[in-house]
Amino acid sequence: MTDAGEQPEDIDPAERLAANAAVHKNAWSETIDEMKASAAEYEEDGWESHYVAALDTAPISADQARRSRGDYGWGLVHTLPDNFTDAFADALERGSFPEYDVFRRLVDGRVFHLIVLRDPDERIALFVAGNYRLQEAEGCIATARREGEVHTWLAATDGTVVGTVRHGTPSKFFPRWDDFESFFGRDEDGTGPGA
Repeated sequence: MTDAGEQPEDIDPAERLAANAAVHKNAWSETIDEMKASAAEYEEDGWESHYVAALDTAPISADQARRSRGDYGWGLVHTLPDNFTDAFADALERGSFPEYDVFRRLVDGRVFHLIVLRDPDERIALFVAGNYRLQEAEGCIATARREGEVHTWLAATDGTVVGTVRHGTPSKFFPRWDDFESFFGRDEDGTGPGA
């Protein structure tokens, strides 16, 4: 997956909105297609694989997590369709998922990602597709930079936690990791020109 450029400034706002919707729809469709193809490859290699396109992906900062009333900590919270929660809960209970990959692209301000969680001992692979607006991830990225880790949360539509996995290389998850301060106008502690 690669990052896509921004659109020219001289486009009518209504046309820009329609174009963005089409571009985002295509990017989401491509992400789901890539997820299904990857899951099929793992199955062909003898892995148990499960895949899901999240209904919603919310990048949550430590401050947001402290203020919320849910069971969630901070990180990327993926809301799963209810008919997927049992299979994912069962797999997460049986596996530890120490290995992971993240494939992502930034398309007109929106991040589309595929997270692949692997337990090589149990030979279980979980594939989670999600998308979110990069601007909404500022606090989550700042927390990940400060803590040196990020968490993937999977939740049911009623908010019940299906499972969580901690990742020690948060830079895999977020675009603008290396130029965070210049892009968001602050550092991870909330100081800087834009803070």
